[in-house]
Amino acid sequence: MIEKSWIRNPIKSKEFSDGVVQFLDFAFSKVSVDGKISCPCTTCGFSIMLNRTEVFSHLLQKGFPEKYSCWFMDGEKRVVSNVASTSRLQFEPVRKYPMQDMLNDDFGVFDDNNFQDSGPLNLLDNDHPWGAKGQSQEERDKIKEELEDGNQQLYNGCEKYSKLSFIVHIYHIKVLCGATDKTFLMILDLLKDAFPHAKLPSSFYESKKMIKRYISDDHNVGTNAEIDDQQKRKLKPAKVLRYFPLIPRLRRLYMCSKTSELLKWHATKANIDGLLRHPRDNKAWKYFDSFYPNFASETRNVRFALATDGFNPFGNLSSTVSIWPMMLYIYNYPPWCFMKQTSLIMSMVIPSPKMLGNNVDVYLQPLVTDLNQLWKGLSAYDSSTKEIFRLRATLMWTISNFTGLDNLSRWKTHTLFACPSCNFNTDSTRISLVHLVIHIGEEAILAGPVQGHWMYPIERVLGHLKSYVQNNSTTEGYIAEGYILEECLTFCSRYLEDCEIETRFNRPRRNNDDSEIAATSESGILSKLFPAIGKPVGTIKNLPIPSVEIIQAHRYVLTNCEIVDAF
Repeated sequence: MIEKSWIRNPIKSKEFSDGVVQFLDFAFSKVSVDGKISCPCTTCGFSIMLNRTEVFSHLLQKGFPEKYSCWFMDGEKRVVSNVASTSRLQFEPVRKYPMQDMLNDDFGVFDDNNFQDSGPLNLLDNDHPWGAKGQSQEERDKIKEELEDGNQQLYNGCEKYSKLSFIVHIYHIKVLCGATDKTFLMILDLLKDAFPHAKLPSSFYESKKMIKRYISDDHNVGTNAEIDDQQKRKLKPAKVLRYFPLIPRLRRLYMCSKTSELLKWHATKANIDGLLRHPRDNKAWKYFDSFYPNFASETRNVRFALATDGFNPFGNLSSTVSIWPMMLYIYNYPPWCFMKQTSLIMSMVIPSPKMLGNNVDVYLQPLVTDLNQLWKGLSAYDSSTKEIFRLRATLMWTISNFTGLDNLSRWKTHTLFACPSCNFNTDSTRISLVHLVIHIGEEAILAGPVQGHWMYPIERVLGHLKSYVQNNSTTEGYIAEGYILEECLTFCSRYLEDCEIETRFNRPRRNNDDSEIAATSESGILSKLFPAIGKPVGTIKNLPIPSVEIIQAHRYVLTNCEIVDAF
């Protein structure tokens, strides 16, 4: 056990100075990244990576956090009493705490050893390094105060729901079922009228604010000011770029115990038969690995595809409004979820009355800055292995329709040499209809299965984004606000999928292909011969089968079914 009594000694004492040296020796031997660690001083709060000399100076000047008694962010493992853990396994049933798991992954402020019911949670006093990044002590205290407010019982004696867990459940139902804000407000008013003793939010705005505060990554707003030299008035932005920071979202995915393992699927699940099932099986992926072996050696490094397309949010062909969302898809995920709507990361929402053209370079500057930082590497916490690692990321390719190549890749799609694959004299008016089809096989070999780089899922997302728009004013604001809330609820849904409530991750599939035939003596044999795939739709019709087809079916069964081999 590491001696830590020196933490409570005066900063200028020799014991404190010797203790800081002991801490630095331990921390730099465990979690150093390029000779730097996250500074734990009371001012930095683990938000800045510094070298040994700088950390030593900060700790001697600003102090060591007294409540940081277990140096889990610097490589020390938490020790649990064997007696206590054994008695809990013997005498207590296994219970699930979705809200505790969620907030512990996001903030790290709950004690895993003191189990409570799914309503009240156990707040720890130590500051969490990621949940409070770049914030002052006053802001961290405010977050803790709001967490304690959400930790209250829904009503006196309620052990199943806290104030926060109930609001997360009911708001999740609103988003999943597409209920309007007015509908949610009316239901909330009805609940307050029927249960006046319950601690419910006073308004819809307060409910939304509560959820966004707990799962918070506010989007940045970039403005292009409209200059007016003649009149002395407050300048109004000509355009507003709504940007959603990428780095904290990637860090959260690895902090989340529900997604950290999925992000390593591409490296942990082997391709046994060599067939193309995932982008990792293609030539481009393998060529990149051979060109950057250091990047490929870390299986947790992330690979993106950038997708975009313009759309009219009003469905009116005469409207001049055109919205351009930039979306990032993560190819680390398994093939059944990397193109799902729940897996995408919205990067920005670009307003423009017409095609972006060369202006897209200006709007992409915040994303390029984040990608450059991620290419160099940043520290992140992996909840599956309980360790800090150096996270890197790269952009593999872009996804767009043919005309979008002109914007994203600067390929001239309106010239005689419009085809990007063969680059020969091809009429640009016919290329999207006829010529590009012949390159589908080549693109599958280079980029993997077509479902990983086609436009169908992007078009579906654009149709979903239209549902966020409520009127013609600040359409981009509605889209950004709707995405932020849905992102928060998708994060919460990952912790509710094992509960009784229906979520995006456990709801029944639209096309259920599972066999429901009971395995009796006769039906079990029939289910192997003729498995019941799918379910009937509409009325049943009995059609006569020609005798020739009956003979063909009979012979097929006799020659291909193992059950009849013994006969």
